[in-house]
Amino acid sequence: MRYALTPRNIEIRDNFDAIAPRYDLTNRVISLGIDLRWRRAAVQMLSDLPPEGAVLDVACGTCDMALEVLRQHRAARVIGADLSRIMLGLAARKLAARNVSGRAGGVDASWPW
Repeated sequence: MRYALTPRNIEIRDNFDAIAPRYDLTNRVISLGIDLRWRRAAVQMLSDLPPEGAVLDVACGTCDMALEVLRQHRAARVIGADLSRIMLGLAARKLAARNVSGRAGGVDASWPW
C-alpha cells in the first residue's frame, strides 16, 4: 500500500516550514521555559530504556526531545521523523553542532513508506 500526504498534511507541513527558523525561540518564550522541564520529565519516564536502546521521536521538529534523550541516555540512538524538511535541516545542524549526529538523525515523514 502506498500513502500520500493529504491536503491537510501539506498545510501543516507548510505552516511548520514557515515558522521553522523561529520555532525554538518561540517555543521557549511562549512556554516560559516550561518546555525544557516537560521534555526532561518525559525522558525520565524512559528509565527502562536499555543502555544502547533506540527511540523514535515522531514530529521531532528541531530535535530538542532527541537531544534530551541523548543527554540522559548517552549510549542511546534516536530517529526523529517530521513532515517539515526545513525543521529536519535545522535539526541536522543542531545535532552536528553538539557532535551527536552519529547517534541521532531525522527522517522525512512525508516519504511514501
